[in-house]
Amino acid sequence: MSLCFGRSTIGRPYIIGHRGASAGYPENTVLSIEQAIVEGADGIEFDIQKTADNQIIVHHDEVLDRTTTGSGRVSSFPYYGVIEHLTTKSHPQCPIPRLDDVIHVMMKPENSHVFAVIDIKPNNDPTIIAILADILKKYSDDVSIFKSRLSLGIRHTLFLPYCHSYLHQIPIMHIGSSLDIAQTYFPDVAGYNLTHVSLSGSRGRSFIDNAHAKGQSIFAWVVNRNGLYSDCRRWGVDGVLTDKNKDFVNMYGKNGKWDENENILNWIGRMMRGWFYAIARVVIHHVVIRRLKKYGELKKVD
Repeated sequence: MSLCFGRSTIGRPYIIGHRGASAGYPENTVLSIEQAIVEGADGIEFDIQKTADNQIIVHHDEVLDRTTTGSGRVSSFPYYGVIEHLTTKSHPQCPIPRLDDVIHVMMKPENSHVFAVIDIKPNNDPTIIAILADILKKYSDDVSIFKSRLSLGIRHTLFLPYCHSYLHQIPIMHIGSSLDIAQTYFPDVAGYNLTHVSLSGSRGRSFIDNAHAKGQSIFAWVVNRNGLYSDCRRWGVDGVLTDKNKDFVNMYGKNGKWDENENILNWIGRMMRGWFYAIARVVIHHVVIRRLKKYGELKKVD
């Protein structure tokens, strides 16, 4: 399936494996990503970090401690000689993959229907974009062949000039938790990958409608419960990132048709989520601003 920016074309939100099939397998590993594809995910999402020897690994945190047998900042250690010998803490223990390893999986003919969102963590030096471009050029000098399969997930404006210089052919999705940041600093990206909380309520609905009018996609993360998936479908979200690909694929199938029984409990659940979301949106916005400013001021980029 090609990543079609704009509305979902399959009758339901795309099911996108968050760090692969991370509910049952070690996150951000080749095994987890391959399993997400086997389970029927339409796309996958994974995170990247740059090592001391300028390799790109598929890894979420700035540090190795939480998920691997190593310890310390990823950027302090080379991949070759150190990180290549680490494994995940969770079982089955897997090696820490390079970006090349994941792109290799995606380039297999049997996986040509799967798209990917690459979450480029803001702690990285923005030059990681140039390294990413070099990796893609191993497969083709014309990186535009990836434009329907890959998107660059960008959280901070510091990365935008590098995207425009090195990978202008590849669509950008802003990843975040704040509609204010999305509207102010990322008005012209190909799509948005936002928390389901930020997309709730009348303002979220207006944001989604305006984005669709401009041909932009809307993805929501992380959606692991049926009620949240149903919310996203009602709101017009185009894709959901989930740890539970298999559950949603089995429940909703490939054609988007399913029966959803409307009752008072469903209505009460939506009301309660709405009240919670209204409070959470305010708190999350301020937290996100503080975190992003650690890496530099947000600036409008033409």
